[in-house]
Amino acid sequence: MGFTQKLFHKVNVFEKDDTYNLRGLCMIAIIIHHLYQFLAYQYGFDFGVVGNIFLQALGYLATSVFFLVSGFGLYYSICKQKKITAKYIFLHYYKLILPFIFVWLISAISFILYKEGSLSNITNTLLNLSLPQGGCIWFFNEILILYGLVYLTFSLVENDIMRLSGISILVLLWVYICAFQLKWGSNWYNSVLCFPIGLWISYYKLKHKDCWKKNYRLHRLVKISVPLFFVVFFVAQSINPSRYCQAGLEHFCKSIALIGSAISFSVISIIIVSRINIRCGLFRYYGRHSLIFYISQIFLLSFYEIKSPLAYSALVVFGSLFMVLLYSPLEKFVERIINSFERNIINNKPSSPIR
Repeated sequence: MGFTQKLFHKVNVFEKDDTYNLRGLCMIAIIIHHLYQFLAYQYGFDFGVVGNIFLQALGYLATSVFFLVSGFGLYYSICKQKKITAKYIFLHYYKLILPFIFVWLISAISFILYKEGSLSNITNTLLNLSLPQGGCIWFFNEILILYGLVYLTFSLVENDIMRLSGISILVLLWVYICAFQLKWGSNWYNSVLCFPIGLWISYYKLKHKDCWKKNYRLHRLVKISVPLFFVVFFVAQSINPSRYCQAGLEHFCKSIALIGSAISFSVISIIIVSRINIRCGLFRYYGRHSLIFYISQIFLLSFYEIKSPLAYSALVVFGSLFMVLLYSPLEKFVERIINSFERNIINNKPSSPIR
């Protein structure tokens, strides 16, 4: 029996709690990645060649897992709901928008007090779904678009295969436009394809409930994904603009390698989590509050005027935790209002006449 066969001799189901723990682990990785970027570029820290490669790649690899888990969970949620209603869409979107509004208000106050920003600039950031102090939240924007695309597709199309195929084609088109037409930063396209892959994995898991118990399938998937990841990751890190005369070819090869490494890494991650228990309170807490952690640390990273790198790092790590603790009572308060409003609607609904 080979190594991967021994590793996956028993396979646990990839459950909801596993997704929270995996999200939490990835959220911590993203915070480390962002701290690395600001410590290197704003404070001049040198992490060495290996450190730079690993810490720089940590961001898009962790984000790829976020996208895959988001697609996985969304498909499962829709299947459990059976029908997409206005209430279902509202409840999902408010959970995405509320953390943004909370951090946006704090960011706007900070921007007025410390940056002396104008009211028009602050209003524009709200319309652009960005922070007055912190800038664009690209992942948040893409998730909103992807969720809307899924809701629209599932409302218009009946067949699941057609739904997922259509979403996959549209996301692939988005990748092409961002990478080769608009030529935006690679963060906009290098990991987003993991979202439809998460939808497909969730579909396959629900349709074939014993698939995660069939070791030979996971054994084959690991044999493909692990070497694929290392090959394309090496290619992505090896290609530099100065090495090629044809910028178009270099850009194309690097983009494909980044996308391939993101997809293979995310697939490897969920397979490992299905087999190895990574559950702990810290990961679960970060995973349950991953979006507010993400938006909060984007805001706090903008305070790089702080001269001490240690104080700056402490602000980002503990400040984001403090903002999550502040946000939790607001979240519970809004949930109580929504539940109360829903109960009032049910109680005031006229009963059918007795015949």
